Amino acid sequence: MAYYSDMLLTTASTLEGYRVVKQCGVVFGEAVFKHGFLKSVGASISDTVDKFRFGSHEMSGSTALIESARDYAYDKMIKQAKDRGANAIVAIDSDNTLGGDIMYLSLYGTAVKVVSEENYEKEKKLEQQKEEEERLRIEKLREEIAQKKKTLETEIEQGKNNGVSADGADVTTEDMFIAQMKNESTLVGIWKIWSIYELGKAHRNLDSYLNMKKDSELQQGRLNNIDQIKGVIENMLLKDMQV
Repeated sequence: MAYYSDMLLTTASTLEGYRVVKQCGVVFGEAVFKHGFLKSVGASISDTVDKFRFGSHEMSGSTALIESARDYAYDKMIKQAKDRGANAIVAIDSDNTLGGDIMYLSLYGTAVKVVSEENYEKEKKLEQQKEEEERLRIEKLREEIAQKKKTLETEIEQGKNNGVSADGADVTTEDMFIAQMKNESTLVGIWKIWSIYELGKAHRNLDSYLNMKKDSELQQGRLNNIDQIKGVIENMLLKDMQV
């Protein structure tokens, strides 16, 4: 077990003295770099570890590059874990691929929130309370959206009965989605609303885009350019509506 940037890290599946109160999913850290010091598969040892002396811990430029790439991958993996509310990563493993002068390094593990044994019961109750609050929030949102959709359908039906085009309704389902979307801070949150409004069948291109971004967010942590993505969603939605 090790501490790294305020995060507990281990290759084991458990942490001695700690208990898991929340599973936060698999996190990844990847680095692809061109090392340039391997001219071919048959490169000599001197090409690889130039001037390396174990006694003095003097590193060659090539060795330093590998260590720097590893630290970079760790930083990315830890950032994902922190974004998900984790304070530890367990079962850490790695993959390394070398092709020519290109090296690919991937670190991955399971992000978790852990607490000491003596605080486990208290923290577990708090996590359960948060989960219940989120469940109630989604339930309330579903009820609000169902009522809005019912009101919209009534408006459209009244418009038809009065000889007015259905497009003359003051509010559309898409408008309601866009308004609700702007209050969300993650693609996962936006996806929940999208699913509740059942807009996927009517807007297949946007549905595929949201699916892709949602999966990316779940794998890599919170997306940093959420505002730009919201703009893309709105523009794509308006374009789909015109088709």
